[in-house]
Amino acid sequence: MIKQKKKLILLGDSVFDNIAYLDRDEKSVTQHLQSKLDTSLWDITVEAVDGATTETIISQYNKAGIDVLDNTKTTIVVSIGGNDALNYINSLDKLTLEILYDIKKQFYSDYYTAISHLSETGQQLYICTIYNPKFPDPVMQKRAEAGLSIFNDIILTTANDLWEDYLSGYGNVMMEVKNARYPLIDLRNVCRDDKSFANAIEPSGYGGDKITNEIIHKVLDN
Repeated sequence: MIKQKKKLILLGDSVFDNIAYLDRDEKSVTQHLQSKLDTSLWDITVEAVDGATTETIISQYNKAGIDVLDNTKTTIVVSIGGNDALNYINSLDKLTLEILYDIKKQFYSDYYTAISHLSETGQQLYICTIYNPKFPDPVMQKRAEAGLSIFNDIILTTANDLWEDYLSGYGNVMMEVKNARYPLIDLRNVCRDDKSFANAIEPSGYGGDKITNEIIHKVLDN
Protein backbone atom coordinates (compact mmCIF):
# COMPACT_ATOMS: atom_id res chain seq x y z
CA MET A 1 0.00 0.00 0.00
CA ILE A 2 1.42 3.38 -1.03
CA LYS A 3 1.48 5.80 1.88
CA GLN A 4 -0.18 9.13 1.14
CA LYS A 5 2.21 12.04 1.11
CA LYS A 6 1.86 14.87 3.59
CA LYS A 7 1.81 18.38 2.15
CA LEU A 8 3.93 21.35 3.17
CA ILE A 9 2.99 24.65 1.55
CA LEU A 10 4.99 27.86 1.97
CA LEU A 11 3.39 31.19 1.11
CA GLY A 12 4.80 34.68 1.48
CA ASP A 13 7.67 36.86 0.36
CA SER A 14 11.46 36.73 -0.02
CA VAL A 15 11.88 35.22 3.43
CA PHE A 16 11.01 32.00 1.59
CA ASP A 17 11.76 33.11 -2.00
CA ASN A 18 15.36 34.14 -1.32
CA ILE A 19 17.30 32.49 -4.14
CA ALA A 20 17.98 35.78 -5.98
CA TYR A 21 20.05 37.06 -3.03
CA LEU A 22 22.33 34.05 -2.59
CA ASP A 23 25.79 33.14 -3.79
CA ARG A 24 25.94 30.27 -6.25
CA ASP A 25 27.06 27.75 -3.63
CA GLU A 26 24.28 28.62 -1.16
CA LYS A 27 20.96 26.78 -0.85
CA SER A 28 17.65 28.60 -1.00
CA VAL A 29 14.85 27.91 1.47
CA THR A 30 13.18 25.61 -1.08
CA GLN A 31 16.42 23.71 -1.68
CA HIS A 32 17.01 23.33 2.07
CA LEU A 33 13.55 21.84 2.52
CA GLN A 34 14.01 19.44 -0.38
CA SER A 35 17.30 18.22 1.05
CA LYS A 36 16.00 17.82 4.60
CA LEU A 37 12.57 16.28 4.09
CA ASP A 38 12.00 12.89 2.50
CA THR A 39 10.28 13.84 -0.76
CA SER A 40 8.79 10.35 -0.97
CA LEU A 41 6.80 11.25 2.15
CA TRP A 42 6.36 15.00 1.66
CA ASP A 43 4.91 17.06 -1.17
CA ILE A 44 6.64 20.45 -0.86
CA THR A 45 5.08 23.47 -2.54
CA VAL A 46 6.65 26.93 -2.31
CA GLU A 47 4.50 29.67 -3.86
CA ALA A 48 6.18 32.55 -2.01
CA VAL A 49 7.20 35.44 -4.26
CA ASP A 50 9.79 38.11 -3.57
CA GLY A 51 8.02 41.44 -3.00
CA ALA A 52 4.68 39.93 -1.98
CA THR A 53 2.40 41.76 0.48
CA THR A 54 -0.76 40.89 2.38
CA GLU A 55 -2.76 42.03 -0.64
CA THR A 56 -1.16 39.42 -2.91
CA ILE A 57 -1.05 36.39 -0.61
CA ILE A 58 -4.46 35.08 -1.70
CA SER A 59 -3.24 34.67 -5.29
CA GLN A 60 -0.48 32.40 -3.94
CA TYR A 61 -3.09 30.44 -2.00
CA ASN A 62 -5.14 30.00 -5.16
CA LYS A 63 -2.07 28.96 -7.17
CA ALA A 64 -1.16 26.35 -4.55
CA GLY A 65 -4.50 24.65 -5.26
CA ILE A 66 -5.42 24.09 -1.62
CA ASP A 67 -8.65 22.12 -1.42
CA VAL A 68 -10.77 22.79 1.66
CA LEU A 69 -12.24 19.28 1.36
CA ASP A 70 -8.86 17.57 0.98
CA ASN A 71 -8.24 15.07 3.78
CA THR A 72 -4.49 15.00 3.14
CA LYS A 73 -2.53 16.19 6.14
CA THR A 74 -1.36 19.65 5.11
CA THR A 75 0.76 22.24 6.87
CA ILE A 76 0.70 25.82 5.58
CA VAL A 77 3.45 28.24 6.61
CA VAL A 78 3.04 31.95 5.86
CA SER A 79 5.63 34.71 6.12
CA ILE A 80 4.10 37.99 5.04
CA GLY A 81 4.06 41.59 6.21
CA GLY A 82 7.67 42.65 5.84
CA ASN A 83 7.05 44.45 2.55
CA ASP A 84 3.95 46.11 4.00
CA ALA A 85 6.21 47.49 6.73
CA LEU A 86 8.90 48.61 4.28
CA ASN A 87 6.46 51.07 2.77
CA TYR A 88 6.79 53.19 5.90
CA ILE A 89 10.38 52.68 7.03
CA ASN A 90 11.86 55.86 5.53
CA SER A 91 9.21 58.09 7.09
CA LEU A 92 8.93 56.56 10.57
CA ASP A 93 10.51 59.54 12.30
CA LYS A 94 7.90 61.85 10.72
CA LEU A 95 4.81 59.89 11.76
CA THR A 96 2.66 60.93 14.70
CA LEU A 97 1.24 58.40 17.15
CA GLU A 98 -2.17 58.91 15.59
CA ILE A 99 -0.82 58.06 12.13
CA LEU A 100 1.01 55.03 13.52
CA TYR A 101 -2.27 53.87 15.03
CA ASP A 102 -3.97 54.20 11.65
CA ILE A 103 -1.15 52.20 10.03
CA LYS A 104 -1.56 49.49 12.65
CA LYS A 105 -5.32 49.43 12.12
CA GLN A 106 -4.92 49.10 8.35
CA PHE A 107 -2.36 46.32 8.65
CA TYR A 108 -4.63 44.45 11.04
CA SER A 109 -7.43 44.60 8.48
CA ASP A 110 -5.20 43.48 5.60
CA TYR A 111 -3.35 40.79 7.55
CA TYR A 112 -6.36 39.35 9.34
CA THR A 113 -8.34 39.19 6.09
CA ALA A 114 -5.57 37.22 4.40
CA ILE A 115 -4.87 34.86 7.28
CA SER A 116 -8.52 34.16 8.11
CA HIS A 117 -9.01 33.14 4.47
CA LEU A 118 -6.13 30.68 4.73
CA SER A 119 -7.35 29.31 8.04
CA GLU A 120 -10.62 28.21 6.46
CA THR A 121 -8.82 25.19 5.00
CA GLY A 122 -9.02 23.64 8.46
CA GLN A 123 -5.37 22.56 8.14
CA GLN A 124 -2.51 23.38 10.47
CA LEU A 125 -1.41 26.92 9.71
CA TYR A 126 1.74 28.62 11.01
CA ILE A 127 2.30 32.35 10.65
CA CYS A 128 5.73 33.92 11.00
CA THR A 129 6.73 37.08 12.76
CA ILE A 130 8.86 39.59 10.86
CA TYR A 131 12.47 39.26 11.92
CA ASN A 132 14.47 42.35 12.78
CA PRO A 133 16.70 43.38 9.85
CA LYS A 134 20.42 44.12 9.98
CA PHE A 135 20.93 47.67 8.75
CA PRO A 136 24.52 48.94 8.99
CA ASP A 137 23.19 52.38 9.98
CA PRO A 138 22.32 52.18 13.72
CA VAL A 139 19.70 54.94 13.41
CA MET A 140 17.91 53.08 10.62
CA GLN A 141 18.14 49.88 12.64
CA LYS A 142 16.45 51.50 15.63
CA ARG A 143 13.68 52.92 13.42
CA ALA A 144 13.12 49.54 11.78
CA GLU A 145 12.90 47.62 15.05
CA ALA A 146 10.53 50.19 16.54
CA GLY A 147 8.33 50.19 13.46
CA LEU A 148 8.25 46.41 13.11
CA SER A 149 7.03 46.04 16.69
CA ILE A 150 3.71 47.51 15.51
CA PHE A 151 3.37 44.93 12.74
CA ASN A 152 4.53 42.03 14.89
CA ASP A 153 1.96 42.96 17.51
CA ILE A 154 -0.75 42.29 14.90
CA ILE A 155 0.84 38.99 13.91
CA LEU A 156 0.97 37.83 17.53
CA THR A 157 -2.64 38.86 18.07
CA THR A 158 -3.68 36.91 14.98
CA ALA A 159 -1.79 33.83 16.19
CA ASN A 160 -3.66 34.00 19.50
CA ASP A 161 -6.97 34.29 17.65
CA LEU A 162 -6.12 31.28 15.49
CA TRP A 163 -5.16 29.25 18.54
CA GLU A 164 -8.48 29.97 20.18
CA ASP A 165 -10.21 28.82 16.98
CA TYR A 166 -8.15 25.62 16.91
CA LEU A 167 -9.08 24.85 20.50
CA SER A 168 -12.76 25.52 20.02
CA GLY A 169 -13.03 23.87 16.60
CA TYR A 170 -15.16 26.58 15.09
CA GLY A 171 -14.98 30.22 14.03
CA ASN A 172 -12.57 30.79 11.16
CA VAL A 173 -11.53 27.14 11.21
CA MET A 174 -14.19 25.19 9.32
CA MET A 175 -13.20 21.77 10.66
CA GLU A 176 -11.38 20.76 13.78
CA VAL A 177 -7.62 20.51 13.39
CA LYS A 178 -6.38 17.27 14.89
CA ASN A 179 -3.27 17.61 17.05
CA ALA A 180 -3.16 21.34 16.35
CA ARG A 181 -0.11 23.27 17.46
CA TYR A 182 0.18 26.90 18.45
CA PRO A 183 0.29 28.63 15.05
CA LEU A 184 3.37 30.83 15.37
CA ILE A 185 6.96 30.67 14.17
CA ASP A 186 8.86 33.54 15.72
CA LEU A 187 11.54 34.39 13.18
CA ARG A 188 12.84 37.13 15.46
CA ASN A 189 14.40 34.36 17.54
CA VAL A 190 15.60 32.37 14.52
CA CYS A 191 17.44 35.05 12.53
CA ARG A 192 19.34 37.15 15.03
CA ASP A 193 22.97 37.15 13.91
CA ASP A 194 24.54 38.93 10.94
CA LYS A 195 25.38 35.60 9.29
CA SER A 196 21.66 34.93 8.82
CA PHE A 197 21.35 37.78 6.32
CA ALA A 198 22.42 38.09 2.69
CA ASN A 199 21.81 41.84 2.95
CA ALA A 200 19.96 44.08 5.40
CA ILE A 201 16.61 42.35 4.98
CA GLU A 202 16.96 39.05 3.07
CA PRO A 203 17.93 35.69 4.58
CA SER A 204 21.23 34.15 3.53
CA GLY A 205 21.78 30.47 2.83
CA TYR A 206 22.71 30.10 6.49
CA GLY A 207 19.59 32.01 7.53
CA GLY A 208 17.45 29.83 5.26
CA ASP A 209 19.01 26.78 6.87
CA LYS A 210 17.91 28.01 10.31
CA ILE A 211 14.45 28.98 9.07
CA THR A 212 13.84 25.58 7.51
CA ASN A 213 15.10 23.80 10.64
CA GLU A 214 12.45 25.66 12.62
CA ILE A 215 9.74 24.85 10.08
CA ILE A 216 10.69 21.16 10.04
CA HIS A 217 10.75 21.08 13.84
CA LYS A 218 7.15 22.34 13.79
CA VAL A 219 5.80 20.04 11.07
CA LEU A 220 7.48 16.88 12.33
CA ASP A 221 6.30 17.59 15.87
CA ASN A 222 2.70 17.92 14.66
